[in-house]
Amino acid sequence: MCLGGTYLQPNEIRLIPKGTKISLEAPAGFDKPVTICAFVEANGPKRDGGWPAPLKDDGFKVSEPFDWASGNEKDNLARFYCKEFTVEEPEDELDRFELFAVGDGNKKPYGKLEATSPLTAKVFFEAHPQQFIKKNSVVDVALYAKVPKGKSCDKGTLLSSADGYDVEVGELFEYPEYNKLYGGKGPKFPSTSNGLIGAAEFIISDFTAPSGDSQIYFPGVGDGDGEINLCVQVSTQIDYRGNGKKDIVSRIDTHYAVSVDLTGDFEKFEQTVKIQSTDASDLKDQIQSAVDVTAFLCKKGNKPIEEITFREGEDFRICVQPVVEKDTRLDYSVVKFDEVVCSNKAEIRDVITKKGPDALTLVDKAPDKKGTLGFASVVTNGYLSKNEDSFLCAGKVTLRSKQKPQILPGRALRSEETVAEFLIQRRAEEEAADDENSEGGVFGLGIKIAPPTDEDAAYSAPASVASPVSMFALAVASMAMTLWF
Repeated sequence: MCLGGTYLQPNEIRLIPKGTKISLEAPAGFDKPVTICAFVEANGPKRDGGWPAPLKDDGFKVSEPFDWASGNEKDNLARFYCKEFTVEEPEDELDRFELFAVGDGNKKPYGKLEATSPLTAKVFFEAHPQQFIKKNSVVDVALYAKVPKGKSCDKGTLLSSADGYDVEVGELFEYPEYNKLYGGKGPKFPSTSNGLIGAAEFIISDFTAPSGDSQIYFPGVGDGDGEINLCVQVSTQIDYRGNGKKDIVSRIDTHYAVSVDLTGDFEKFEQTVKIQSTDASDLKDQIQSAVDVTAFLCKKGNKPIEEITFREGEDFRICVQPVVEKDTRLDYSVVKFDEVVCSNKAEIRDVITKKGPDALTLVDKAPDKKGTLGFASVVTNGYLSKNEDSFLCAGKVTLRSKQKPQILPGRALRSEETVAEFLIQRRAEEEAADDENSEGGVFGLGIKIAPPTDEDAAYSAPASVASPVSMFALAVASMAMTLWF
């Protein structure tokens, strides 16, 4: 079984702790599988060293016991445990000042845009372990504006904080979650034997504020309301000329071109973003950029109602309120309900359309100090037919920054069908065929309703009732990101 193989003396491996990963070099150009065999005594657990179990678990095939001359007549049985291995090309090592891009332009992104208010993004890279030790790191991260296409970032204008906006560049950090988030088929990262995946995060408090040579937001450009265009450079820098000035040793340039539609929806869904590369291979990816809001049942004064069931003809009130994070630089107010549809299998009702609320609905004139806006309507009889005990309300809102006078227009989402559009389409289909009922409306705020009893004034509350539901309001309806390296 192992005839012709190379015998490794026990004293060569005896001092290696169990579980240690070892590698054996094959001759250059050798591309055939290699079989490795372990010789293990088979004279009971006191003589096998505990090897049989882990070798079997690791896929080693076991031979039948055979006799061998051990010098002891009682200990003369042994087994071979063998496994076939493919020969792999050795990985390169990353030098201390080298930087590699991380990403493949497909399902593994080069960078990630996380939010637009404030503009928050990460860029990924591979670096030497020494660069993640603060006292040894020579990595620099900088943002640039108005970089000529195809040029390095430092050919543009360096962005820094100024009146009206802040620019923050965080320290680089290891990002081991990358493979957990974007693993699977494709190139392996890190691509070297000693490299580590890192990330650098940057934040711009108001991307519309920089102007002149520092301008990064261009209204009317791109497919949406405007385009964000900036360049992020991650580089290693040292004074290798001895003139007191640091020079770039290695760099990665990431160009962001993001087409922005500013929209708010309080339905649940993820935003799709297309990313294209100027390299030879194009890339596409998905990222999510959302402004969190909470939609909840409320009473006058916008105070939440945690437990309640409504009767036919009873008023109900819904409030939508932006969630203000501690690090949010530009928080929003809900200033308008663009569309609201309340539905169940029995009835679909346009509570608010672009023309305004229906005759049973009243909308607040303005948001309160927390940016909350509400509307009140009525539980109509149609919701109670077909044994329904609840209905769902979903819709579309317009948001406005409290710090900026600009209103975020409530445009229809380009990449996804809105709740209202879906429900209106479903209603048209139901009118054409009354026997067909689509499920639909699985998102939004659920409102419990109690069926009428024989006595008009009485109803029975169910054992459980709906609680406030946390939802999303998208501030960016569609974006296209370009990454160049």
